[in-house]
Amino acid sequence: AGKALGWVHDQPYSVMPHGHNAGIMLLRPSTDIFKRLIGVSVSGDFDKEYAEQGVLNEVFKGPETYLELPQDYNLNVVVDKWNASARGDVEEMIKVIHYTTVKPFDPFYSPWNCFILYAYIDCKEWFLINAVD
Repeated sequence: AGKALGWVHDQPYSVMPHGHNAGIMLLRPSTDIFKRLIGVSVSGDFDKEYAEQGVLNEVFKGPETYLELPQDYNLNVVVDKWNASARGDVEEMIKVIHYTTVKPFDPFYSPWNCFILYAYIDCKEWFLINAVD
């Protein structure tokens, strides 16, 4: 049988460096997986600080339980804040940008607010994309 979950390992400079990130996932639904997820959620035997990521990381612990997706499917925007050179290393390969803190499509995030929140590069790219007719 195929694996029920495909996801990206969280980037080493993120808040959850030893787990996987729920930002982008490929799911194969099943009743068995649903029951396991509910069981862990109800039991409380997971890292509650990370909400659903804690549950998922508890249920899908070993590499035999999930498909590892490449990092370019979940580039977390905090990369600029923690390791500016890392973004340059992967920029040409990016397939999905994961806006975890700053959401440039939210009207609150003007270019000035994006600059204050260390996400100006990502917001600028979003504004340029959004300006294309």
